[in-house]
Amino acid sequence: MTVCSRRNFVSGMGAVILMTGTSLPAFAKENKADKPKRYAMIHDENACIGCTACMDSCRDVNQVPEGVSRLEILRSEPYG
Repeated sequence: MTVCSRRNFVSGMGAVILMTGTSLPAFAKENKADKPKRYAMIHDENACIGCTACMDSCRDVNQVPEGVSRLEILRSEPYG
């Protein structure tokens, strides 16, 4: 049985990290091309009065296509 020195261990782990790190971007590019664009945003609803003006202005500012909204307001309590 051979003894693993610190130098051999570090160089071996460096080779493993180098090989796995170079192959990951190739997989990431393939996966991104298959998925459609998805829009999302987080906001504070404490000042909401239910007018949906935030949805309209968000769509205009971010040039989101008509019929798509970055905001989906789910009301669970009275607003205002």
